[in-house]
Amino acid sequence: MRECCTTLRPTCGDTQADGSGTVYDCSLAQKYLSHDPTRTYCEHQGCSILECCNADTPDTHPAPPPPAATSTQRSCTTYPEFMAYSQEVTVACCGDKSRQCVAGLPTSCGDACATVLLPMQTACHNFLGTIGMQETIDLAAASCPAPLEPCTTYPEFMAYSQEVTAACCDDASAPCVAGLPTTCSAGCATVLLPMQRACNDFIVMIGMQQTINTAAAMCGSGH
Repeated sequence: MRECCTTLRPTCGDTQADGSGTVYDCSLAQKYLSHDPTRTYCEHQGCSILECCNADTPDTHPAPPPPAATSTQRSCTTYPEFMAYSQEVTVACCGDKSRQCVAGLPTSCGDACATVLLPMQTACHNFLGTIGMQETIDLAAASCPAPLEPCTTYPEFMAYSQEVTAACCDDASAPCVAGLPTTCSAGCATVLLPMQRACNDFIVMIGMQQTINTAAAMCGSGH
C-alpha cells in the first residue's frame, strides 16, 4: 500500500515546515539558538523567539543571516482591498454599542479599534480621499488612545510580555503558550490589547502575530 500525506511540523531548524531547512534567526534575542533546532518543535509555522532562542551559549554552527527587511503593510488601492480593511474595522470598532458607526466605519476609537483602524488609515489614505471617506476616518483615528511605550527591541517586548503573563495566565481554564495567552478575559484585555498595538511590527518579525491576534480577537467576547 502506498503511503501518503506526511505532514511536517515546523521546527527551529525548519521554520516553514517545507524541508528547506530555514533556521530561525536569533540575532535580536538575548539568548542563542537552541542547540538542537531540528528537534525543537514550534506551535505555529515561522516559529517564535521564545521557542527557539533559549540557549545560554552559542552553537558551533554559524548564525544565520538576518532576514531581508520586508513591509508588512497590505495594499489598499482597489475597492476589494479597501473592503477587506473595512470589514476588519467594522468588526473591531462597531461591536461596542457605545461607539457610533456610519456605514460600518467608526466615529471614535478605543484600543481594539486602534489596532486595525490606524493601519487602515495609513494604507488606504489615497483611496479614502478618492471615495470621500478620508475625513470620517481621520476624525475617528484622532480619538485613538495615545501612543504606548515603544516595543521595537527584545527587552521592550519582554517587558510587555511579562505584564501580559501576569494578567492573562493566572486562570487554569485559559492555558498559556510560552507565557502568552490563548484566550482573553476582561482583565487580560487591559494589557493584551495595548501590547498588540505597541508590539505589532515586532511580533510579526518574531513569528508571534498569530498567537497574539487569536487571543486578542477574543477580548470582550466573554471568554
